[in-house]
Amino acid sequence: MSAPRRPVLLYDATCRFCRFSARAVSRVDRRKRLALLPLQDTEADALLAGVRETERLESWRLVPDGRAPRRYP
Repeated sequence: MSAPRRPVLLYDATCRFCRFSARAVSRVDRRKRLALLPLQDTEADALLAGVRETERLESWRLVPDGRAPRRYP
């Protein structure tokens, strides 16, 4: 059985407000229960597999279990 993963909060790294907010979330999350990842990071692509490219930067995204969604045939 694998260890549970942290939830991942995806944010827009090109947005000054988003970067500021991500830093604020990081400061408040002293136990590091939440992972922060820019939407532009290549790792984010797998986590956003079900989200259209045109919709990805419209808002922050939370991946509760930190895993890419399953793909069904």
